[in-house]
Amino acid sequence: MADWKIPLDFAAHFAGLLESAYIAMHTSFDAFLNPTYRVQAGIENCCAALVDILVTFQLCYHFFKFRTGIKRTNKLVEQLIQALVTRGVLVTMGQICLTATFYAASQKLYWQVQFLQLVEQLK
Repeated sequence: MADWKIPLDFAAHFAGLLESAYIAMHTSFDAFLNPTYRVQAGIENCCAALVDILVTFQLCYHFFKFRTGIKRTNKLVEQLIQALVTRGVLVTMGQICLTATFYAASQKLYWQVQFLQLVEQLK
């Protein structure tokens, strides 16, 4: 069941590496307006959002199978599923908002605030 996530994850990482190399070679903010960079950023963010959705569904499916019929265990599994769904929705919405802001206002650099916050949280 995990085989279909691997190409999307690879595409997201590869597009991210291409983005990083492109920005390292072009030190001007005009690089963000280049169509090549915009396509790479879109591919990376869309693939990452899809992988997050798929991982959330897969984890929820596996946790759902761990229900035992014991009340306390089932409640714990339900809480884990709720936390997973909440995390999946929030992360995916953040990536979608970042992508939409990037394409809508890439000249104004509004999207940089979201991007830098996202990078800071990953550290």
